[in-house]
Amino acid sequence: MRVLEFIAVCVVALLLGIIFAKYFYHQAAWLVTFEHFLGGDAMLHFFVGFLLTFSLAVFLRLQRLLVRWQLVYFVTVALLYGADEFLQIWVPHRIVSWHDLIYSMLGWLTALILWFVVTGLRRHVIKSKLSNAT
Repeated sequence: MRVLEFIAVCVVALLLGIIFAKYFYHQAAWLVTFEHFLGGDAMLHFFVGFLLTFSLAVFLRLQRLLVRWQLVYFVTVALLYGADEFLQIWVPHRIVSWHDLIYSMLGWLTALILWFVVTGLRRHVIKSKLSNAT
């Protein structure tokens, strides 16, 4: 496993732990401190939306897939963020919030744009190296 993929797995595990904690230990002191450190609940949603989407894409090595399958991944993640927000209806201490969903989706959109910029630049560099080698 490459270093970047290892870091991605660690980030995914950390973020899944934070999501789990929000559902079951929502008033844990470390979670409240972490939220305040990031700038509040909205920024937590943004960073989770961005980092989870991007890190999971790195770990899954999406760059090896056709662009359409990469888009399927990103759309699926967006749908899961929406489902996660909707499922909070049945969790007593959680509240369904359009603001949370919007910030999660802004993070998702940032990850989507950054992903395609980075992978596009990578493809361009590889193509130019191949054309220079011949």
